[in-house]
Amino acid sequence: MDKVIVKKHVKNVSFLWFIPLVTLLFGIGVFIEYQLSKGPVITLVFDQAENIAADKTEIKAMNVKVGMIKKIALDKTCKKIIATAQLDKTAGRMLHEDTQFWVVKPRITKDGISGLSTLLSGAYINIQQGIKSGTEKKREFHVLDAPPIAGPDTPGLRVVLMHNTLGKLDVGDPVYFNGFIVGRVETKALEIEAKKVKYQLFIYAPYNHLIYENTQFWLTKPFDLSITDKGFHLGVGSLENLILGGVTFGLPNGESAGPQVKENSRAFTLYSSVKQVKRDFFSRFMHFIMLFDDSIRGLNSEAPVEYKGIQVGSVLKAPMDCSHLLESGSVVPVLVSIDLSKLISPPLLIDTIIPFFREGLVAKLKPSNLFTGKLTIAISFVEPQPSYKQAWQANYPVFPTRPGQMAQLQHQMGSLANTLKNLTSSGTLNKADKTLDNLNTLLKTANTAVFDVHSLLTAKGTKSLTHSASEALMSLHQTLDAFNEDGKSLYAFKESLIHLDRSLEELSLLLKQLNQKSNALIFTESKGFDPKPKGIRK
Repeated sequence: MDKVIVKKHVKNVSFLWFIPLVTLLFGIGVFIEYQLSKGPVITLVFDQAENIAADKTEIKAMNVKVGMIKKIALDKTCKKIIATAQLDKTAGRMLHEDTQFWVVKPRITKDGISGLSTLLSGAYINIQQGIKSGTEKKREFHVLDAPPIAGPDTPGLRVVLMHNTLGKLDVGDPVYFNGFIVGRVETKALEIEAKKVKYQLFIYAPYNHLIYENTQFWLTKPFDLSITDKGFHLGVGSLENLILGGVTFGLPNGESAGPQVKENSRAFTLYSSVKQVKRDFFSRFMHFIMLFDDSIRGLNSEAPVEYKGIQVGSVLKAPMDCSHLLESGSVVPVLVSIDLSKLISPPLLIDTIIPFFREGLVAKLKPSNLFTGKLTIAISFVEPQPSYKQAWQANYPVFPTRPGQMAQLQHQMGSLANTLKNLTSSGTLNKADKTLDNLNTLLKTANTAVFDVHSLLTAKGTKSLTHSASEALMSLHQTLDAFNEDGKSLYAFKESLIHLDRSLEELSLLLKQLNQKSNALIFTESKGFDPKPKGIRK
């Protein structure tokens, strides 16, 4: 029996069914590639979202797009703006603990105009890579209002300045050294506990090697108008200082620099002027309280304290405290700073200067300029005070004082007025008036006597007597002239004396001859041969 062959018919699958499958596989591949190429999602916090829009504001690094703002909303407190940003995969490597973001837009600052390219393209957010890596990847960042002064990887040094007043410096103000800009002010904040303003400065390399332990910082003033004891003083800086302002640092002349500062956030004091730096530099300056009885009008801060015309200090605060003046005996306290190194030898301590107080070292107010009415404080020695004991007030030593020149003058004028008043009341002035009247009468009598003497001298008889005396004196003068060295009478007298001298000399020879031979006047001397007697012949 033949087998029956049953043939099964296979249905052919259409090629059109592969198209959706391929499309699905392609979409899955694209999705996977997109997910793999997509970078991290981060959160950016803004103080205000001016010119920031979702799906429009780009995130750039060195002008290369690395992300986009996807969503903008308020936070829960409605005080901040929260923006969600999508970054590229390559930008994910730039996220660190100190990564910085800021908005780039047109700006007009003291340094000039920037961000003009965003007028057409719109504002964008710039990212600067950080260098610190934490244990967990940071995904939330605060966007700065202005570009940072220096990036995390910029070589340099950060220092902190403390000042009592806010508004002296702004972010971006320059930092000067010998007139060159070597840094910028990064941040400013108010320290609540210290009640001071904290400024953070960044000093660019290699200028960071100029910061030492004894480096001092002071505000750069575009112009300095002050009234000193010598008159008006106006100091004008450069045009750059006038526009930008800023802060200057350096070392006072003659002072050691100390070790170099290498660690960041080293704290320094910000002084208001270079004068204040020189006044308060190091411990050679000691603060004293001076108590003055007389008026201190005209005594201002920074007024000099002098010793024999040499400035040894300056006034810090005048007056220091205005309360309880009546209870303190009407004295006005003045806080001064004195450079003890100019007065005494080390150690520069209060115990070293107390012996000079006992020798009479005191302070007085002295007018320095009559035109401006300014006062200075002069230190000098008066009578010694061996029993002097050092006093203290408000934790400051008290410098002994004496009334100033103006106060002494006022006291003397008051004493003179009281004396005149006492003289008037006691009748002494009346007695003095009577004495003056008697003196006036005496002077009139003397005047009459002088007039009588003058009349006597001008009388005719007195004139003739004077003429006779003059003739007698003339005759005597002529007689004396006859015996003058050149007169004839004197010459004849000299010839007579010479003749007399010769006669006496001849007479002397005659007397000598008579003494030897008494008969010389009778017998003349024989000049013939005197024969010798002959002997007897044998």
